[in-house]
Amino acid sequence: PSSMDALAPTAQQEGAKKGLRIVCLSDTHVQHRSIQVPDGDILIHAGDFTSFGRPGHASDFNEWIGTLPHKTKVVVAGNHENGIVKNIKELRATLCNMIVLDQEEV
Repeated sequence: PSSMDALAPTAQQEGAKKGLRIVCLSDTHVQHRSIQVPDGDILIHAGDFTSFGRPGHASDFNEWIGTLPHKTKVVVAGNHENGIVKNIKELRATLCNMIVLDQEEV
């Protein structure tokens, strides 16, 4: 068999969902509850989910994102989160329903 045969889907895979759906958001500025988020496998929020880093906004964002069906959820803090990013361990504790990246990669 050729190396291309190894890439051919098996009978079991034929009926399975194909692909990986990534949903990206940013700059929601506390308006996250008014957004209809498409289904997907991975949700990435690329920053500015709060309004000037208010801790209550981060907690509400965490609660909301925890209700979404995406298997993997990743967030990167934006410039509006500067007030709460001073302690990354504390931010990760607040945003416990997602992976929080700070100058790193997954």
